[in-house]
Amino acid sequence: MDEDVGRDDHMGSATTDGNGYFTVSGTASDVAFRKSKRRPDVYIRLDYRHSSARARFEVDRSVLRGGKEDSHKFSDKSGNVNFGTLHFNTEMCTVYQRFYDATHDFYSRVGYRVPFDLKITAQAIINGGAPFALHDEIRIPKGKKLSSRTAKHELAHAVRHRYDGGLAHFLKDVAQFVYTRNHNCKSNTNHGFAFNEGWAEYWAGDTACGDANGTKKVEGNVATALKEMQTRCRTSDRNMWEVLRRNKGKIHSYSSYASKHRQMHNCS
Repeated sequence: MDEDVGRDDHMGSATTDGNGYFTVSGTASDVAFRKSKRRPDVYIRLDYRHSSARARFEVDRSVLRGGKEDSHKFSDKSGNVNFGTLHFNTEMCTVYQRFYDATHDFYSRVGYRVPFDLKITAQAIINGGAPFALHDEIRIPKGKKLSSRTAKHELAHAVRHRYDGGLAHFLKDVAQFVYTRNHNCKSNTNHGFAFNEGWAEYWAGDTACGDANGTKKVEGNVATALKEMQTRCRTSDRNMWEVLRRNKGKIHSYSSYASKHRQMHNCS
C-alpha cells in the first residue's frame, strides 16, 4: 500500500509461503512539488486469510475496530524495500493461529477440510460476551482470550450447524432450543441445547465433566456419552461426523444421534 492524503493506493498483493515469506511488486506515486517527494510511502496491509487443501478461512474485524492491520511505513521509497521480519502479536493474529490449528486438526482427524469457507470475526462488536458460532460465521469478542479448545469447540458448532440445515433451520433451532444463553458443562437445559453444546465439547476434548449415564439435558453428560459411544463402537472421527452429515435436520438430541449411529454402525 502507498499512504496518501485521503485514500491510500493499492500497489500489489501476495500470499506468504509456509514460512511466512512474501514478495510484493507494484507501483505508485505521490503528488508533490518536489520530485524526490513523489515516491510512494509504502507499508504492508495484512489480510488474515488461509486457503489450502486442508482449510479455507478468513479472520477479519469491523472498520469500527480498526479494520485491517498495517505494518510500519517506509517514506519516499523506490526500488526494493525490505520490511524485515514483521511481528503481529495481536488479537487478530492469535485468532488466526487458533483457527489455523483447529481447521487443520479437523482435516487430520476427518480426512477432508471444513466443507465451507469459514468466516471468523475478531473483536466482534455484536456479541454475547463469549465466542459463539452462527450459521456462516464465528464471532470472537474483543479482549476475550481464545484457547485452542475454544477454537475447536466453535468450529464444531459451525460445521454441525451447516450439516443440520440452512439458515432458516438454524434460526428455528436458536429460538426453539434457546441457543443464546449462559451455560456451563453442568447446566440442565433441554435436549436440543445440550446436544448442540455437548457435541462441541466432545469434539474439543472436554469430556471429563459429565456422567454418561446421567440426563441428556446436561451438555457435559452428552459430551461424555458421545466419547464413550465412540470408544465402545470404535467409530472413527470421520464416521462420527457422517452420522450428522447424512441426517440433515434430524438430529437434535443425544437419543436421536444414538439411534442414527446405531442404524449406520450397528452400535450405540
